[in-house]
Amino acid sequence: MVLTVVACSSGSGDATLSVAEARVSAKEAALTAAKAEATAASAAFCAATKAFQTKLGVKPTGTVDAATVTAPNESIATARTALSATSTSAPGSSSAPPRPAPTPTTSSTAG
Repeated sequence: MVLTVVACSSGSGDATLSVAEARVSAKEAALTAAKAEATAASAAFCAATKAFQTKLGVKPTGTVDAATVTAPNESIATARTALSATSTSAPGSSSAPPRPAPTPTTSSTAG
């Protein structure tokens, strides 16, 4: 058995190669655009996270860390405690039990 190598025709191979190269170029351009969008989104997220952390009073790292997660819950708990303290005692009232009304007295003046 004898194998014969036949040369590829340059006509159809070149066209297929050109199409493949064009697709690769388009994919590379799309990847570059996606990387730029991801970088911009990441920067915006970090800036928003730092602003939120500053409002919460935690160290503005730009990373959602344990302090960032627990701070809102602590703020809510503090607000609820303050709210319940003000709603249970009306202005001018105290937490002491009410005193009985004074008994009227009559005074007699001899004259």
